[in-house]
Amino acid sequence: MKREHLYKKMVNASFMPEYRRQWIADQKRKGLYKEPNKDSLKIVSIEDSLKMVTDQKKRENLIKRRDSLKYC
Repeated sequence: MKREHLYKKMVNASFMPEYRRQWIADQKRKGLYKEPNKDSLKIVSIEDSLKMVTDQKKRENLIKRRDSLKYC
């Protein structure tokens, strides 16, 4: 086999992102999907980061950023 790395990538790949993209496109076509607010996505990512960060300074900075997005 000449392209073994491509074959392994194809066999072991997850198609979930593609299925999600197609599902969202289908829902948009039907008028049932509303784009999420970009600020809410940032808040979710900041809250995920807060779970992992242990450094107090970085944690305080993340909390300030989250609160400024949440309560503005």
